[in-house]
Amino acid sequence: MDREQLLRRVGSLQQLAYIRPVTFEEGRAKGLRAYEVKNGPLSYRVLADKCLDVEEFCYKGVNLNFLSKPGLQGRNHYDTHGDEALRSIMGGLFFTAGLENICAPCTLNGKDYPMHGRIRTTPAEHISADGVWEGDQYVLRCSGEMREAELFGENLILRRTVETRLGERKITVTDTIENQGYRSEPLMLLYHINLGYPLLDEGTELVMATRKVTPRDETTAGHEDRWNLMDAPKDNEPEYVFIHDLRPTRRATARCLSSTTSWASASSWSLPGRTCPTSWSGNPPPPGTMFWAWSPPIPASTAGPAMRRRGRSTTWPPLPARPMSSPSLFWRARRSWRRPGNRRRRF
Repeated sequence: MDREQLLRRVGSLQQLAYIRPVTFEEGRAKGLRAYEVKNGPLSYRVLADKCLDVEEFCYKGVNLNFLSKPGLQGRNHYDTHGDEALRSIMGGLFFTAGLENICAPCTLNGKDYPMHGRIRTTPAEHISADGVWEGDQYVLRCSGEMREAELFGENLILRRTVETRLGERKITVTDTIENQGYRSEPLMLLYHINLGYPLLDEGTELVMATRKVTPRDETTAGHEDRWNLMDAPKDNEPEYVFIHDLRPTRRATARCLSSTTSWASASSWSLPGRTCPTSWSGNPPPPGTMFWAWSPPIPASTAGPAMRRRGRSTTWPPLPARPMSSPSLFWRARRSWRRPGNRRRRF
């Protein structure tokens, strides 16, 4: 349906789609700024005070992401204080780890690098939020920039755009990173994607082009044969994390397939394959932590601190070099999916 036909059928287009600023007023989320976006059956929330990460993500009114025990919260004094960061990691559809460190906290040469870095709790500047016609397509777009900087240290800019188009069942996140300093800087970037119940439940399957699966640690060793299946919650069970060597493809794609008796759905997300030769997946079954995390690191690594010690981080050139773009991410809520050898399921 083109623009003229659609406008004939509605009073305000906000019947179907909108982007609205909101501010939370209680608990640990008090003062947290965000943007609520509705695109027909698809809705999500972009956190203006947390790197423009996408927190809540729903399709047809059903939540698809994980939210951790601390719940929705704004910025806290312990956000970047070593392991205390675990008290501020909410989950959400995804949060951004980097830009100086990913994974475990560490101290190198007297400098502290917090868990998953500082960018995930950095508020956005120069924010723009708009619903605009581009030809016959109505685009809902939120954009801004986050700066990670130190007086005598780095000066990195992450520019992000999150958008969706009316009638589509997907969102697109596009990032560009620029080094505005005058020296090359080590760079790490990881998208911590978190799927949760009811999309995720016992028997849910993760499908990706994995060439080789390696357990992250001794705790995970011996569970490689079930890396792609979610089990029922188990008391006192540890977290299992697997490192995937992906087959070379045009896009590094993962799909989460759920077909339980009470809920049937699928979601998928992808990045350009050339930038993501490796990814991680986690299957933590303890009660209260049922979520699947798919973390494509750029560049690939086995651990942030180990990566730094080995000098394996990407180096971002200083000005006047052109800004270098990270990949676009796509999340799609699907009405149907197909397993190899199976008939197509529709819902």
